[in-house]
Amino acid sequence: MGWVEALTGSAVMSAGIAGMHYIGMAAMRLPAIAQYSPLLVMCSILLAIFFSVIALPLAFDLREETRWTVPRRLGSATVMGLAVSAMHYTGMAAVRFMPSSAPDLSQAVSISPLGRNAIVIVTLIVLLAAVVTSSVDRRTGAYIELLNQDLERRVAERTRQLIAINEELRKEIADRQRAEDALQEAQAGLARVTRVLSMGELVTSIAHEVNQPLTAIVTNGNFAVRQLDAGTPNLKQLREAIAEIVEDATRASSVISRVRALLKKGTPDRVELDVNEVIKETADLVRNEATRNRISVHLDLTSSLPSILGDRVQLQQVLLNLMMNGIDAMRALTDQPRELVIKSTRSADGVAIQVQDSGMGLDPRQTERIFEPYFTTKHSGIGLGLSISRSIIESHGGRLRTVPSSHGAVFEFVLPTDGAGAS
Repeated sequence: MGWVEALTGSAVMSAGIAGMHYIGMAAMRLPAIAQYSPLLVMCSILLAIFFSVIALPLAFDLREETRWTVPRRLGSATVMGLAVSAMHYTGMAAVRFMPSSAPDLSQAVSISPLGRNAIVIVTLIVLLAAVVTSSVDRRTGAYIELLNQDLERRVAERTRQLIAINEELRKEIADRQRAEDALQEAQAGLARVTRVLSMGELVTSIAHEVNQPLTAIVTNGNFAVRQLDAGTPNLKQLREAIAEIVEDATRASSVISRVRALLKKGTPDRVELDVNEVIKETADLVRNEATRNRISVHLDLTSSLPSILGDRVQLQQVLLNLMMNGIDAMRALTDQPRELVIKSTRSADGVAIQVQDSGMGLDPRQTERIFEPYFTTKHSGIGLGLSISRSIIESHGGRLRTVPSSHGAVFEFVLPTDGAGAS
């Protein structure tokens, strides 16, 4: 309790004491007129305020368990008794009674001895109730204080535990981050290995595809030299030969660029892609290999497909793997046409791409295992192509699966057109 609260409370209490005294005096019915001394009335009120200022903080402090002592209790009671007595007798000294006619007793109350005794008893009961309430309040406050201290201790202990757990979680998250990173790097390395292996199977085909434009460049170059050595070169034929040299050089450069892109080591680069262009570029890489194995490649591409968000090289790797698997499945065919069909269509989830061969098809017992790492049906395979292809498609927010078919094997993957779920 501060001084402002103490003074305010003392003023209220002294006003109650003085008010009770003078209202009680006014309630008396006597054959006399009461006259008051202003000086003594003021003194009685000041005494009430003075003793209240002393008694109230003292009584308030006694609510604390550590300050409860008998001398302090007796001191507080003594001060309060002095305050009431001093104010009462000073107030009585302030009044003078002058004789007058008989009083008006119409509103007077006659109190019997029983009533007076009842008043005394009720007063004692009220005082006893106040003492009991004060004691209960003090003990309840002490108990609540103990509960608060215990609660604060438990909160502090729990906070320490949560801080320790949070620190462990941060360490675990950091360790795991170093690990969805080491795994990603390892997967990137494996993906590059499978690309290298796939390209190794296409070395002869790629060399042939690059050799054709180079041979044409040499032939047209020699023709241009002969034309220039002649006295009157045919400018039209010379221009056509030079144009063919440029075209063949661009074609060879394009093939080499695509091969280098598939073999390069780098981080995924997600951009907007035209799926049909990615399919055509990959089909060009395997076309000579297919021709060498007497396999016809058919593209059934739906026009005006929406763009997808993806990595060109990774998607080419998936298509290259599926196309080469189809070519391998048809090498031993002798009694039916060898066809590799690549389709692109719209789907409810985005864009769907299918790669279908006319081989013997998939063994139903193996359809659930062909996507497992290191599981292979090839004599020279390592079993990573389809596993990594599925990982690549899933990282693009899509899915790669087999489609039941009575004619060869069909692999289908769906890519979202808005990049949703890509990681």
